[in-house]
Amino acid sequence: MKDKYFLDTNIFVYSFDTNSPKKQKVANSLIQNALKKQTSCTSSQVIQEFINVATQKFKPPLTHEDCRKYMDFVLTPLCEAFVSKDA
Repeated sequence: MKDKYFLDTNIFVYSFDTNSPKKQKVANSLIQNALKKQTSCTSSQVIQEFINVATQKFKPPLTHEDCRKYMDFVLTPLCEAFVSKDA
């Protein structure tokens, strides 16, 4: 993880923000680059925060099925930092 940049919750939220097309474009570019080149990562805490925002605050909210797909194809492949009791 030393050579990678960290994708925080707001990057994933901005990738869905049609009201801010510039932010959305940059966020999507960062995510696509991260998935293609494995140049960044995220954490399980970010995943939890994103799912909460996506299902509670998005208009319309993401369905549980859409959240599952996004987790499978985007969030989980980027997750490298996990919450632990030793932290």
